[in-house]
Amino acid sequence: MLPPSMAELERRLHGRASDHPDEIARRMAAARDEISHWREFDYVIVNTELDRAIAEARAVLTAARQAVPRQAGLVDFVGTFGV
Repeated sequence: MLPPSMAELERRLHGRASDHPDEIARRMAAARDEISHWREFDYVIVNTELDRAIAEARAVLTAARQAVPRQAGLVDFVGTFGV
C-alpha cells in the first residue's frame, strides 16, 4: 500500500493530530525506507481514495486465495476429470 505522494502522507499524519511532530518525522522516515522496497512485492496499491484501495486490497486477497499452490485438494479434484 503506497500513499499517493509523500506530501499527502505527511498531510494525513498531521491531520490525525494524534502524534507528536517527532513521531511523524520518524514515521515519514520509516515510510521512505519501506516504500523503497516496492519492487519486492507482487502487488502494489496506491491509496488515493480509501474505498477504492479497500476494494483493490480485497481483489488481491481473493486472487491470492485462488493461486494454484493454495488450492488444498486441487490435485485430487482435477484427477476426477480423468486428466
